Amino acid sequence: MPGLNLSYRTVIVTVLLIAICLSGAWRFRRSALSHGVPGTVTLADAGQRIEIIARGREFSWQFLSAGADRIYDTKDDLFWNRQLVLPPHTPVDFILRSDDYIYTFSLAGLKGIAIQELESAVYFQTPHAGSFTLEADPLCGYRPYHDDIMGTISIDPALRPGEVHEGDRVAAKE
Repeated sequence: MPGLNLSYRTVIVTVLLIAICLSGAWRFRRSALSHGVPGTVTLADAGQRIEIIARGREFSWQFLSAGADRIYDTKDDLFWNRQLVLPPHTPVDFILRSDDYIYTFSLAGLKGIAIQELESAVYFQTPHAGSFTLEADPLCGYRPYHDDIMGTISIDPALRPGEVHEGDRVAAKE
């Protein structure tokens, strides 16, 4: 019956769309734990590099770090959506990735590109203080579909070297 097949397809498509939308939602939860100064986590010793994965997704930057244990896919991994706060005078390795489109990552005169299934890196030394806007630079050349800003990176002089604001915790893969 054509009507039955259409209804069956509609139900299947609806269930799949709901499952896709909810699949990542369980991963992110707010942590009540803090290390050292409340609301901060130490990711590296003074002078050592902090590694942050910057992932372009749905026209915004999402940032991920391995957490205090410095091992990815564990319970202490940290996640920031669109806004990252870093300490001054700290070397940072941004590992650039993309989930969907090609994105440009422009930070204080440095440029990088994030392409699906490829990984690239941008190396950055944080200044004493300041804020950097990660502006959208759509390669399609058509701005109305995009926000002007994909994210911000701020430098907080109150943070010690290697320390970051906590962000959200990401559950480890099982």
